Amino acid sequence: AFKEKQEVFNFVVRREMLLRQRIHFSSGVHEDIRYVFDLVRHARQILVLPYQVLNKQHTEGAITAQMSPRRIDGYLKAHEELQVTLVEPGMQAYGRGLDLLAQTLGVILYLISREERPEQARALLSHLAAQVDERPWLSQALSVGPSYSAKSSNFKYASSHWTQNRAAAPEALWQQLRAIFRSRLSCKDLNASLFLGPDEIRACCKRFFVNGIQKGDVVLLKDAETISLPVIEQAKKRLIDRINADEAPECSGCPYIERYEEGEGGIDYVSLENFSYCNMRCTYCSPKYYGGQEAKYNAADIVAQLAVMPGGFAQGCHVVWGGGEPTLSPRFEPINHLLNTMPQVNKIRVLSNSLRHSESLEQLLAHDKFQLVTSIDAGAQALFLQIRGKGEINAVLGNLQRYHARLSDKRRLTIKYIMRPDNLASDELQAFVEKVTAAGLMDCLFQVSCDFTLPSAVADMVCAMYELGVRLYTAGARIVFFDDLIRDRVQLDVALVAMLRERLDRLGLQGDFVMSPDAPRAVVLWGLGKQSDWYLRHTTSGQAGLIRGVVGSCDDVLAQPDLLEVHDLCFFPSGVQSMYEIVRNIEAAGWGARIARFLIA
Repeated sequence: AFKEKQEVFNFVVRREMLLRQRIHFSSGVHEDIRYVFDLVRHARQILVLPYQVLNKQHTEGAITAQMSPRRIDGYLKAHEELQVTLVEPGMQAYGRGLDLLAQTLGVILYLISREERPEQARALLSHLAAQVDERPWLSQALSVGPSYSAKSSNFKYASSHWTQNRAAAPEALWQQLRAIFRSRLSCKDLNASLFLGPDEIRACCKRFFVNGIQKGDVVLLKDAETISLPVIEQAKKRLIDRINADEAPECSGCPYIERYEEGEGGIDYVSLENFSYCNMRCTYCSPKYYGGQEAKYNAADIVAQLAVMPGGFAQGCHVVWGGGEPTLSPRFEPINHLLNTMPQVNKIRVLSNSLRHSESLEQLLAHDKFQLVTSIDAGAQALFLQIRGKGEINAVLGNLQRYHARLSDKRRLTIKYIMRPDNLASDELQAFVEKVTAAGLMDCLFQVSCDFTLPSAVADMVCAMYELGVRLYTAGARIVFFDDLIRDRVQLDVALVAMLRERLDRLGLQGDFVMSPDAPRAVVLWGLGKQSDWYLRHTTSGQAGLIRGVVGSCDDVLAQPDLLEVHDLCFFPSGVQSMYEIVRNIEAAGWGARIARFLIA
C-alpha cells in the first residue's frame, strides 16, 4: 500500500550510498517521494528501530500543514518520476503502474477530504481535474485502468469513485469522498463478535471458496495462557489494519468483507469452543475437537472481562456453544450461569450432539434464553454410525425427547440435517422424517444444511434439500428453513427447478410445498439479512419478481398497508440463527396464521 508517512527524515542513510547510486532530491513540492523510493530499492539492508527517535514539529506555515494546488502538482510529478522507474528492467516486483496511480490519486483525495472549508475543497478538486486533463497519458491510464469497488482499500476505492464521478458537483463529490475515508473495510465478526476456539482465537467462523480453495476460519491468536480480552482486541485491530492495506491474504476474496464507519460498539455475538471434547467422530468435523482438554486461555475470565468492560456486551448479545461437544466441558455450567445473569445476553444457543444426556443442559433449557440445536444427518442407524462415527440415533432422539419436555416453547429446539453425498437417498430422508415424527418432535424447528467442506451443492443435493423440506411439511412440521451454508452454495435456475419438480412428482410428494414461477404465491420475506438477499437473487421466484417485498418488523408491514389487503399473503421467515425470534415476532404481531409453510425455489 502507499505509505503516506514515509517522510525522508524518518531515514538515516549512509552518505556513500547516496553518492554511489546518485540519489538526489527532485525539485518542487514532495520532492522526497522519489528520493525515498530510490533509497529503499537500492538498499541492501533496512533496519527498523524498536522505538521512536524523532518527533516532527508541526508548524502553521509548513507546506504540509494543509492541502494546496502546489501539493497536488507535487504528488502528480512524483508519480510521473516513479512511473518512469517502474518500466525499467527488473522493477516489476515493485508494483504495477496502474496500482501506483490509484494509490497516488487516493492520497491526494484523502488529503482533500480532510479539508474543512467547502470552497477550498471545491477549488482543490477542480485543480486536480484540470491537472489530469493536461496530462493525456494520465487521462488515458485512468480510462483503461481497473475499476475498484467498495471492497477495495480506501485509496483505490476513492480513486475509482473520483474517476467515475469527476463531472459531478464538486461539493457533492467532496462529501462522498469524506464518507469513503470515514469508513474502513472489516466484517461483522471482526467488529462485533468473539470466537474462542479449542486451540486458538479466531476472527470468524465463516468458510468460503476462492478459485476452488477453501478459506476462512481466520486465526487471530494461537492458544496461550496470556490471552485476555485486550490482547484479542489488539489482534483484531492489527488484522483490520492489514485488510485496509491490502496485506491480509487470508481475508482476500471473502464475501463478508464490507465497509463500516468508524465507531464503537459492543460484542453482540460470542462463540464458545474453548475445549476439545467430543464423544462423536463426525466425518465432516475437525480432529482439533478430539483432544479432550480445555484451551490454555481461560474462557470464563474472558467472558467475565467482557461483562464488566464498559460497552463490552452489546444489548441483545447472542452466545453460541459449539464444538466438539460443549456439555462435556467442566466450564459449561459455570459460564452459562454467569451468562444467564447478564441482561445484555438474550440468547444462548447450545449446539449439542445430544448423544449423552446432560442434566445441566436440561436445567438450563428451563430458562427462555436457552436454545438447543442438534444435527442428526441420517434416518437409519447404519448411516448414522457411518457419518457420526459413534453412538445410536435412537439414543439421540430419546435425549431430545427429554430436552423437548423441558422447553416451554418447543421451537427453542432445532433439529438439523446436514446434506452430504452419502445421505441424500429418498429412503434415508423418509426414515429421518418417520423417526422424528414417532419421537413427537414435529413441533420443533427444522434446519436443512450441507457439508461445509463442499465448494458447491450439486443438483442431486439441491433436489434432496427440497425433498426433505416437503416431506417434513407433509408430516406436519411448521417451520423448515435452509441455512447459510446452503445459501452460499446454491444458485437455482429454471432447469434445476424442473428437475426438482420431476423428482417430487416421481415420488408422489406434494408440489404445493414449493413456490416457483410455475406455482407462485403471495409472499413477503421477513428478515433483512443475507438470507433474504439469497431468496431475491438466487431463486427463480426471486429472479422472476414474485417476492413482494422484504420486511424486518411489524412497523415495516404497517408502513405498507396495501400488503395486508393482498389475498392469501404469507410472511416467509427468512433467517438462520434468528429463525426462532423471527417466528415469534410474526406471531406477536398477530399474523401467525400467515406464516408460510412452503419452500421458495
